[in-house]
Amino acid sequence: MARLTTSKSITTQQVIDNTRFLSSQNLRSVQTKLTAAKGELIKLANTNVLSEFLSEQEKAVLRSAAGIVNSVNVRVAAAKEKKQRAEKQCQADLDARIKTAFRLAQHAFTLPTGSTAECLDVIRVALILNELKVLNSFNSAEEFSIELIARVRRAPSPGKTIGETLQHEAKRVAKDIPRCIQDYIVYDHNDCEVQAVLDALGARVAEARPRVIEQRAAVLHVWLDALESCGREVRA
Repeated sequence: MARLTTSKSITTQQVIDNTRFLSSQNLRSVQTKLTAAKGELIKLANTNVLSEFLSEQEKAVLRSAAGIVNSVNVRVAAAKEKKQRAEKQCQADLDARIKTAFRLAQHAFTLPTGSTAECLDVIRVALILNELKVLNSFNSAEEFSIELIARVRRAPSPGKTIGETLQHEAKRVAKDIPRCIQDYIVYDHNDCEVQAVLDALGARVAEARPRVIEQRAAVLHVWLDALESCGREVRA
């Protein structure tokens, strides 16, 4: 059998550069196809039922082509391994950023719901963050306000008083806030340092607070009236 020819015109870096929008899994699929193509060329040159009808020169060309395909496949395999390492590092960096963002968001936006005043503050912060397109950004300020009012007017949960149900709803909102801030930091500002994004967000919240509270006073009044109608502070 003639020695397989290899290609020296393609490098691993060229494969990486020209497949930058493909994942390592995509390159694995390319590998599979190239391996199959090489195998078929070798079979046709040596063991295929049609091999006996080919001249030795034609068989040599097929073996040469198989060698080139194999050479390309080797470069693809090397590129895939590099991409795998880069993807793992990227995922590790993302996981670390998510963890840091959530921890800092929880610390900066610690929102207890043990009293009427604390529940109202949760609603204030939620309204502001929605206005800033951080919390429930898919809802407009008007839509979010309607949703918050609807939560107040729902029937009490089975086995719970009205006050306990309202506190539960406030806790749900309070729990959503750090997670949404985390996503805002990680995905909307992925090229910025976590603490810097959080500091900038805190400044925006402080700036928007008076305006949003004035504009959404009706929502806060509904919540205040509902909480006060319970006849006592909601429990911690």
